[in-house]
Amino acid sequence: MSLSQVSSLVVQIDEGAILQPQVDSFLTLKQCAADYVGGRNKTSVLEAAGRGIIEGIDRFNARHLVDFGSETEADAALVDGTNTVALATNFFAVRDVRLIDSDGIAFRVDYMEWEEFNRLQQDQTDTGRPLLWTAKNTFDDAQIILWPTPDASAAADYTIRLNIFTRVGRPNNDSDIISAPRELGPALCWYGAWKVLGIKRGVAHNDTMLARREWENWFGDFLKSQRRRPAATEGAFIDWDTTGDTPGDGVYVKLG
Repeated sequence: MSLSQVSSLVVQIDEGAILQPQVDSFLTLKQCAADYVGGRNKTSVLEAAGRGIIEGIDRFNARHLVDFGSETEADAALVDGTNTVALATNFFAVRDVRLIDSDGIAFRVDYMEWEEFNRLQQDQTDTGRPLLWTAKNTFDDAQIILWPTPDASAAADYTIRLNIFTRVGRPNNDSDIISAPRELGPALCWYGAWKVLGIKRGVAHNDTMLARREWENWFGDFLKSQRRRPAATEGAFIDWDTTGDTPGDGVYVKLG
């Protein structure tokens, strides 16, 4: 640990840390929300704040898929004659599906919605290298379906790689750290405060309405930060030197 100055603040920084800071502990968030009604030391207020924070996490998951919730499953072998691939237990949504050959080159497997797949793909007994994936009910079936069904050649040449989205997990204990960038913390604090203020002062109270606006603004700001692209992608002057010796032959390219 060392003391470092950030703007006008002197803070303690773990210089050995290799991970980005995550959201404060569940207890800290509950206390943050309870402070808006002076209830930091009241069990009933902390419990209400905790219920609100968990609801805020569920609401965030219901609304958004975010990059920090994306992970890659271990590559799985294709099986000759088997057109299903099991999903991980922490699966929330599929991000993309790819086939990987022996050289590590990826081939995208495109998604087709279940009803459309059944309408357009009349012959579902086709075999070969999978080109499409679909799913009837990922939560009950816990699998995706490939088309065409892998044949022996595809099974020998490719493995399958799934990138999935996971949820922001619910905390169970006061000491739990929510697995998300710490900038989500203020949104969850305000969400919990909104719920507590609604109980203590009524849903139409000015303080309650302020808390609602604040959590909505923080959620919105957080999602904007998740969509932020590197500066170079906003537009770049690429010097394609067409003459080989004359600078300034480049062209301004708007990327993204």
